[in-house]
Amino acid sequence: GDLVRFEPSSPDEEEYAQNATDYVNKIVFGRNAFDLVYGPLTDGLYQRVGWAKAHVEEEETVSTVRELEGLSEEEARVVAMLAEAEGLQTRLERDAESGAFRVRLSRLTRTQRIAVTPVPSERVIYSGDALSVESARFIAHWEDRMAGELLEDGYSWTELKELPSGAEEAYPETRTQRAVNSDDPERDSRGNGEEHDGGRLIRVYEAYLKADTEGDGRLRRLKVTYAGGGDAIRIMRVEEWTMDRPPLFAACSLPLPYSPVGLSLADLVIDLQKLRTEMMRDVLDNMYLSNHGEVVINRRTPQDRVNLDQFFSRSAGGAYETVGDVTITPLPVGNIATAALSGLELTDKVNEQRTGIGMHTQGLSAD
Repeated sequence: GDLVRFEPSSPDEEEYAQNATDYVNKIVFGRNAFDLVYGPLTDGLYQRVGWAKAHVEEEETVSTVRELEGLSEEEARVVAMLAEAEGLQTRLERDAESGAFRVRLSRLTRTQRIAVTPVPSERVIYSGDALSVESARFIAHWEDRMAGELLEDGYSWTELKELPSGAEEAYPETRTQRAVNSDDPERDSRGNGEEHDGGRLIRVYEAYLKADTEGDGRLRRLKVTYAGGGDAIRIMRVEEWTMDRPPLFAACSLPLPYSPVGLSLADLVIDLQKLRTEMMRDVLDNMYLSNHGEVVINRRTPQDRVNLDQFFSRSAGGAYETVGDVTITPLPVGNIATAALSGLELTDKVNEQRTGIGMHTQGLSAD
């Protein structure tokens, strides 16, 4: 079935609703439907809130249109000029034996699509006084990106060189720095003598906020991309954000009013879990003492002897060496297993009453 379905509000909207349903399920959710559902919902259950981000993905596709062979140099250049005027990409190759030219014509197609991506809950930050995600004065998420990836996004090596590498301490195994002789002029492919580490990790924040950028008192919605933190923040890009809300969406299992973050199921049952842990530990300790309990050793006279090392490392069916009139009496241990198991069953019932999740509701239907 469909993950999302749009219902028309009038007969005239039936086709539009069906098209929207097909697009969202096949295009938006089609590639990562499982991750999109499982990730945020699991975070919502375990970590109070799960996050997802809606954004536009761009893809570039290069398709070969035609190849022309056996051309002279003049013909090849004319074909390339005409093809470029039509928006085609050209590639000229010359045959070493015959000297003839070959022209390969290709078309670059750029497509955009709406995508929804899960975001780990620990990577989202927002202003503490926010009443909701939509009204937050500041909200951002971060990810660790390699310098080479940022270079592909249009940033220059000069900009990337100034950005702090805040992520390397958290992931020291990802460092890819090279041992290069500082006197080697060939170390830079561009010939400017600078070292470029495309694998260097940079923690990049993508923030959505309101700010008075013109000094006229009017707040404008902005998308700010920056790196680092504290006193080492470097702003990478500032763009105007035309939407009326940030593209981040929260999923809480137990929402709280006037707060973007609610409660998780763990918040409802954490006290029961601690109680169950204590009772289960008592049951295990009681079973251990029943099998290897404490004993009282009574020596009648000072000449009586007993090998204490054997008692400190007792085993089932073991024999103990004594000299003289020595009596060994085990201390009685009460059995609390029945009472403890009754307590565990009681916590199961309280757990089910608080969460609504029981033995008969937590499994999947056979259908």
